Parts: sequence; C-alpha cells; structure tokens
Amino acid sequence: MGGEGEIDGLLKWLEESGRALELRTIRAFRRYAEVQHSVHYADKHSGKVRESDVLARFYGPRGGDRLAHLDVVIECKTGKPGSQWVAFLDGTSPFRFNLDQDAWVTAREPAKGGSRFVEAWKWYPPFTERVNASSIVTAHDGRDTAHAAIEQCRSAVDGQIEYVVGHEDEPYYRQDDETGIEQRWSTIDAGVLGLVITTVPLFVADLDEDNAPRVKPVEIVAVPSRRQSSPKRIFVANETALTRVVMELHKAADRL
Repeated sequence: MGGEGEIDGLLKWLEESGRALELRTIRAFRRYAEVQHSVHYADKHSGKVRESDVLARFYGPRGGDRLAHLDVVIECKTGKPGSQWVAFLDGTSPFRFNLDQDAWVTAREPAKGGSRFVEAWKWYPPFTERVNASSIVTAHDGRDTAHAAIEQCRSAVDGQIEYVVGHEDEPYYRQDDETGIEQRWSTIDAGVLGLVITTVPLFVADLDEDNAPRVKPVEIVAVPSRRQSSPKRIFVANETALTRVVMELHKAADRL
C-alpha cells in the first residue's frame, strides 16, 4: 500500500499532467454525448500515429433510421503555475458562428441532408458569446503551450475528419433512447469541430482609444490554426466554462 506522501504525489501529478482535467472533461461530456478517451489517429501530414485526449459525439434527433452527429475533438491542457493564455482580438471578424470557418461538415447535396447543419445553425449556432482572436500566446511560461494546443487539436480534427469520411457510408448500431433496443442506423450528415479545454486563465488583449494595451478575462475564444482547410478556427475554453460549453454543444446537436 502506498503511503500518504506517495498518494499526495500522485494526486499532484494527475493535476499537473492534465489527466485530472481529462477525467473532469469526460464526466461533463458523458451526460449528453458518447465519449472516447485517448483516441489514436494517423497525423495527416507526418503519417505518425498520435493520440487525442477526448472525443465526444453528439447525436441529433432521429429521422427514421438516419441520424446527424457532431464530433467534438478535445485537447485538455494545463500550464505552468502563474502563466496565462493571451488571445489577440480580431476586430475584422464577426463574433457570430461561421460554419465555413468554425466547423467541418460532410459535403452532401441537400436532398441527402447536406444542408442540415446550415439550416439548424443559421439562427441558433453554438458559441454565440465568444471572442474571435487573430492568434493566441502563452504569457509567463517559457513554452508556448497555447499555440501548441491549437495545432495539436487541429491535427486531431484532421484525423477525425478522415475517419468520418472513410466510414460515412457504413451503418452503425446504437441503443435507442426510448426503447433501449439496439438499432441499425446510417449517417445523414456529420460535423467535426475542435475544442481546447484549459485550466490556464484566459485573456483577450487589444488597444484602447489612446493606443495603450488592455486585457480582460474571457471564457471562450475562437483561434485560427495554421492550416487553411476547414475548420480554420479552434475553440479554446477555460475549464470554468466547461458546463456551459457542453450545454451549448448539446443544444446545437439537438437542433440537427
């Protein structure tokens, strides 16, 4: 049996490594989504096998034997004590959710359901109260963990997109919520978006009217990645907004 000091050391490691954050994220998403932990995928550019932290799949309402689903690829990141993530305000982009920029959806003709995300999120998209950033950096830490998290998440998003494309015509089996009976369903439409959950305090920076810098705390920002293919932005949320994030994604999927 481990001693008290050994257990304390493990608890500290769980928090500092981000594993505890992964567990809290999984618990929060499992209330409304099917969740996988430590998902392996092949990096689109290097070909190396990598691992994403969490994958949450939200299902839309059933239409006969066909469903739409939203896959949320999640990276969980902690940081050096005393560090902050600072996002620089992008004053050229509207804050409203932009499907072309913020998510990837299957490119199918409307007759087969390809317009379902467009129609469902035209007026009520997820993350309406967020900030668009031009970039994000890490303050008071020798490593730029914020930028690395964005690119890691974007790599995992590409991996999930390839998986969805490769399996979109395959039927799958899922337990019916009402009857409890496992049924054979097919995908009518699918979407993928990227999300970073962090324990690091999140701020947005810009200039005031006198050109002096100013910062303010925020809970959710949308940050562009280096890659130009859809989605071009990754969402970043502080853990304090985790419950809100899950509810917004649940409601957004429920409109599909």
